[in-house]
Amino acid sequence: MIGEYENVVVIGGGPAGMAAAIQLRRSGLDPLLIERDRMGGLLWNAHWVENYPGFPSGITGPQLVRLFQEQTRNTGVRCSAETVERVCKVDGEFKVETRGDPIRSRAVVVTSGTSPRPLPDNLRRMCGSSPVFYEVKDLPLEKRGHIAILGGGDASFDYALGLAREGSRVDVCFRSERPQALSSLVERIRQEPLVQIRAAVAIEEIRDDLGVTEIGLSDGTRLKVDALLVAIGRDRNSGFLDAAMSADLETDGPHPIPGLTFAGDVRRGLHRQTAIAVGDGVSAAMHTAAFLTCAPGLSARP
Repeated sequence: MIGEYENVVVIGGGPAGMAAAIQLRRSGLDPLLIERDRMGGLLWNAHWVENYPGFPSGITGPQLVRLFQEQTRNTGVRCSAETVERVCKVDGEFKVETRGDPIRSRAVVVTSGTSPRPLPDNLRRMCGSSPVFYEVKDLPLEKRGHIAILGGGDASFDYALGLAREGSRVDVCFRSERPQALSSLVERIRQEPLVQIRAAVAIEEIRDDLGVTEIGLSDGTRLKVDALLVAIGRDRNSGFLDAAMSADLETDGPHPIPGLTFAGDVRRGLHRQTAIAVGDGVSAAMHTAAFLTCAPGLSARP
């Protein structure tokens, strides 16, 4: 096969991917870390991280990302800004296809995270030219005046708290009778004067009014906002895996495909916590290092 050769490729540059790459370097390996966007993953959206050990007063997501990035650079991890389009296994090796040349690898660590769940088709059709965003990090400054957030989970409440503390007005709208977020987040939101919680409502209309998004709710309320931010769940970002690997992702315990490991949000589903992702990444790297050490024919890149 034509293409670059690697002993191990890490796909995804969030906390799990960076932790895996750092641990692989500690094991004497030289991983290639592929990330299509900027390093950090969902941490860029996190207003406040308070359960990651080592920061007694908490730390913002972007601050923690920058520390991870610095450690990744200092460890000498090689990074590539590519989009992985397909991964399969051919003749005992993995083939990682990108928009450039394919990469052959003895092992792959998948830390590709999750993708936001899109609006239902009926609401998407209503939007027309109205701006809709799925990540706080993608919200332009000019759209941060008044924001409607759709969703009642941890992510939507964390987004609302962070935006309000930057001076934005926020309406959090969700269909259930009560929030599905952590009680500590809900309590903080209730004390934030710039945030309005709108429970047991559905969006019935979305239209653009001269650059302003007008949203009609099922309780008769009409909101005029600068942007709609959608936080209604996330799905595994695993569409680039072939069928056998996708099935492997659903397997608990040891993975049946030698040399393939998963770590972080792509593996954990609902348990999207930085501390879990980091531990997962280190564990995946240790398993990978053990596999490569025992695998016949381990060598430097030809």
